[in-house]
Amino acid sequence: MTCGSPRDEDMLDAESDVPSEHERYEKAIAGYGKRFLGLEIDNPVVHSIGAVQGIKSTNWITILSNQWAGRAEIDRKMQEDSVKHVSRLDYDGGVILRSGSHPVLADRNRAEFPEAYRAVAGWTAAIRNPEPYRFHGSVGFDLDDTEAWIARLDPGAELP
Repeated sequence: MTCGSPRDEDMLDAESDVPSEHERYEKAIAGYGKRFLGLEIDNPVVHSIGAVQGIKSTNWITILSNQWAGRAEIDRKMQEDSVKHVSRLDYDGGVILRSGSHPVLADRNRAEFPEAYRAVAGWTAAIRNPEPYRFHGSVGFDLDDTEAWIARLDPGAELP
């Protein structure tokens, strides 16, 4: 009996079952993003295309143009809600909202939640892109995961 070498087709099938370095990276980022609510996950190219329709989400630093700040009624909402730890910096083209003195990862495994982030998410929900997109490749986040991640800080939202 002779042992032959593996057929090319068998080798290709075996290789396709092994995740690429890029797939392993995306799965790791997806896992961190689902665990740490304050971690920003983005694909800048895809996000910049979607930014015409609205913002993706908020985080520690949220920068809004005058147009988006006006549509979200940020001035009124900041006056109505006396949320501690949210500061505002106006610049010629818009406003910068800072949720707390420093970024917070907010580990779901420790039941941590960034309350100041939630306030800004509530203020800006009306200007969020109405057509969410998978912003992190095809591995780790499907559209449902993406929508849950985007809404993770919304007032009343359950932890994703």
